[in-house]
Amino acid sequence: MSATGDADTIYALASGTGRAGVCVLRVSGEQAFRALECLQGRLQPHALLLPRLLTNPSTREPLDRAMTVRFHAPKSYTGEDMAEIHCHGSRAVVEAVLAAWRAHPQLSLRQAERGEFTRRALVAGKLSLTQAEGLVDLVAAETQAQRRQALAQSEGALAQLYGAWEERIFLLLCQREAHIDFADEDLPSSPQSGELQSLVLQIEAHLALAEKARCIRTGLSVAITGAPNVGKSSLLNRIASSEVAIVAATPGTTRDVLRVRTEIASLPVDLLDTAGLRRAEDAIEAEGIRRARASARQADLVVRVHETVAEEGVAEEGIAEAGIAEDGGGQERADILLFNKSDLLDEASRCAFSLPAGAFLVSARTGEGIGDFLEALADMLEERVSSCVSSFPLAPTRARHSEALLQAIEELRKSLAEETSERGDWALSAEALRSAHGAMERLVGKRDLEALLDRIFADFCIGK
Repeated sequence: MSATGDADTIYALASGTGRAGVCVLRVSGEQAFRALECLQGRLQPHALLLPRLLTNPSTREPLDRAMTVRFHAPKSYTGEDMAEIHCHGSRAVVEAVLAAWRAHPQLSLRQAERGEFTRRALVAGKLSLTQAEGLVDLVAAETQAQRRQALAQSEGALAQLYGAWEERIFLLLCQREAHIDFADEDLPSSPQSGELQSLVLQIEAHLALAEKARCIRTGLSVAITGAPNVGKSSLLNRIASSEVAIVAATPGTTRDVLRVRTEIASLPVDLLDTAGLRRAEDAIEAEGIRRARASARQADLVVRVHETVAEEGVAEEGIAEAGIAEDGGGQERADILLFNKSDLLDEASRCAFSLPAGAFLVSARTGEGIGDFLEALADMLEERVSSCVSSFPLAPTRARHSEALLQAIEELRKSLAEETSERGDWALSAEALRSAHGAMERLVGKRDLEALLDRIFADFCIGK
């Protein structure tokens, strides 16, 4: 029986699929060492990575020259006997090794499920639930900010914080229970509410970072809005350094919201190219404009683009004056104003052009002014998450964290209210503390663990 109570020995490709210089095959369970031994012969000592010739045990055909290592339970990632094969990363090599395992009459191995190695590690006590969530995010990290946040969480920063709070709530509960059950005894002192108040304030301050941590984990969105043909799609292509959006002189070319993922100031950013805002000429364009406005309302930042030089007979007016303001007469939202097509200005027009304060004169075609605009955009994005930068390990990164913390705060407030009221009902205070402790137990994975694991490991890769 394995350390996790699961008798199955599992295997998987732990690195990416496709051609590579090296790939990693991982096997864990009570038959892990036998699986390694059947391919390479004599086993090496614990945790020693050595070169070995892998051979098919049935045909004695050489398969590959690889590096192999084994880890004795409980000193392994999963807490079980575990082995890894670092072989050449071609499909032919990988399939040859796996086929040899599948065909071996004395081996009973099965393909691992998503996140099963980490799941076994969690059940074996090798890491906490929040550490496992950090590993999910670390594998999926696209930016340096995401990497830093996920690494800190996978190293146990959140687990330590939440574990300490759970312990403090439990001690507060024990004090109240003792005060109720042994009211006639000569106890050292009555429970004080100051510790409870302090804990509420600490959790509230921590929870306030949730939105900024979400921005780092899932990314920020920047909507590019404006009238037709002002250069929104050209601007998107310039920022993304790729021809991802169709650019045409025909007004209304962009009918839907085009989303492009990029990185700005080490933050993941979704750039949203939207339909031109004007009086719609047909139902399809009207729907595109509706989606453009919805994207602008939901975006973290909005960049509104104007023309510096309008085509003959088409003055570049403000959004409201052009009759395309939202219902209710309000101006469309704008965090940054860009005046595009500066390359069309002659010297006299350039000198006469009056740029509004805080706006940027740019050319999406030539790149003029784009650098200054991107610096300002980066500063604004960083400002959104600035208070979280120094607190990467101490920010709730998932919705379930926030939900559990909100419930804990609500129950702690109830407990505090009971204690500070005139009646001072210690029984009701203890009951609320018991509920708060239950919320923290769910947060750290001491309750409802299986349901949480199913949800968390659905996002894992097979070999992790």
